[in-house]
Formats: sequence, structure tokens, C-alpha cells
Amino acid sequence: MPPPKKPKKSGGTGSHTHALSVVQEFMKESYYAGRRAKEKEDEARKAGEKVAQGMEADINEYMEDTEGWKATIQELKELCPKLEELLAKIADAEETTDELCELVDSLEADLLRRTDGRILRVGAELHELSGRIQALQLENQQLERNLESSSSATEKQALEKTITSLRADVEGKERTAQLYKPALEKMKKMIDSEKERVGRRNETITLWRNKCENLRAKADEDKAMIEKEKSALETQALELNQRIREQDEALKDSQTRLEDCETSKGQLEESLTEMKTSIATMNSDYSEGKPTMQAQLERLKVEHAAAVDANRKA
Repeated sequence: MPPPKKPKKSGGTGSHTHALSVVQEFMKESYYAGRRAKEKEDEARKAGEKVAQGMEADINEYMEDTEGWKATIQELKELCPKLEELLAKIADAEETTDELCELVDSLEADLLRRTDGRILRVGAELHELSGRIQALQLENQQLERNLESSSSATEKQALEKTITSLRADVEGKERTAQLYKPALEKMKKMIDSEKERVGRRNETITLWRNKCENLRAKADEDKAMIEKEKSALETQALELNQRIREQDEALKDSQTRLEDCETSKGQLEESLTEMKTSIATMNSDYSEGKPTMQAQLERLKVEHAAAVDANRKA
């Protein structure tokens, strides 16, 4: 309601003027007290709403961050078993690679040992046969020289017989050598073929060894990378846990502040209620006293007019 208008001043006694001032002052105080109470109520409500909105925004932001961190931690938890499984596979691959390398080395040694043995046996047989033929030829030449230098007919006859026998033996051995020669050539070809096969196997073994080394190097590289990634993920998880703990503390602080705000809000509401009650009482008192005041005011006006009239006549 608008503030009450001041009554027009007129001549009269001081008591009448004082009574009008008292009535006017009472009405002004009632009006301004009601307005101040309304302003305080609005300020308290706005402050409470602002604080509540800030608390709500902080809590929503924290919840969003928490959900994101929970999702990240869940991904880390799901990734760790996969990393462990991959490390186990790498370990198995390393073990298999070691076994394969050992098998390749054993195969290579066995092939070399068998090939070297066959080559040595064939070489020995060829050498033995060549030596026997050469020995027979030397013995035949010696007998021929003895025959030429001998003067006895009986001795010559015996030498010729021996020479004939040796020639027959040499020819027989040469025929035997000729018979064995295709087999020996075949054996040589087999040896050459075996050498080629051993060479090819050695190339295959070398290739497998290189593959094994590459696998081992790749496994070491993957293992180092996984260990590095795992360490980084563990560090990230620790940082996230630390941030979550910090946010928990911040949330607890926000909740405490919110509870304080709720308490302050309750206290303000109680004060506002008391002020409203006081204003209502003042309005009630004003409403109840208004007729009496108006009657008094009218009486004062009449008395004032009478006093003015009496003063004029005097």
C-alpha cells in the first residue's frame, strides 16, 4: 500500500499538531516496516536459490566426472586381463620358439653327422680299391723286371707264371672295379644330391632360425610395449583414484555447505515468519486502532477548528 499522505497543516494548538504527527509517524513506520520485511524475504530467498543452484551444479558436475572416471576404470579393469593373456601368449611363443630352435639345431647336427659319415665311408672304399689296384700293378712291374734280369729258365718260367697270375688278378680286380664303378658313380651322385639336400635344409634351418629370432625380437618388443602401456595405465588409474578422492572431499565439503545453507535458510524462514507475524500484529493493531484514531483525529480536527475560531474571535 502507498505511504499515507501527510495531513495539511493549519493553525492550532501544539497538542493537536503533535497528535497528528504521532498518527502520521505510526502509519509511516508500519508501511516501511512491511516493505523492509518484504525486501529481506526476497533477498534471503534469492540468496538461498543462488547457493542451492551452485551446489546443484557442483554436484551434477561431480557426478558426470565420477561416471566418466568409473567408465575409464572399468575399461582399465577389462584391459588388464587382456594384457595378462597377451603376455602369457608371448611367453608361450618364446618357449615354443626356443624348442623350435633346439629342434632345428638337433636336426642340422644329425644331418651333418649322417652326411659326413656316408662321405667318409664311400671315400674310404674308393681309396682302398684304388690302393689295391695300384699295389697289384707295382707288384706286376717288379716281377717283370725280375723276369728280365733272371738267367735261369726255371726261374723265368716260374716268374712268367706268377706274372700271368698277377695279370689275371689285376684284370679281375680292374673288371671288379669296372663293375663297381657305376655303383661308385651312383654313390657319388647320391652324395652330391645329399649335399645339395643338406644345403637346402641348411637354408631352411637358417630361415627358420631367422624367423625364430624375429619372433623373439618381436615378442620382446611387444612385451616391452605392453609393460610400458600397463605402467602408464596403472599410473593413470592411480591419478584417477586420487582425483576421485579429491572430488569426494569436495563433495563432502559442498554437502556440508549445502547443509549449512539449509540451516541458514531455516533460520531465515523462522525470522521471516516472526517478522510476518509481527507485521500482521502491527497491521491488526493498526486496523483495530484505526477507527479510534480516526475518531480521535476527527475530534482533534473539530477541537482544532473550534480553537482556531475562538482565537479569531478573541
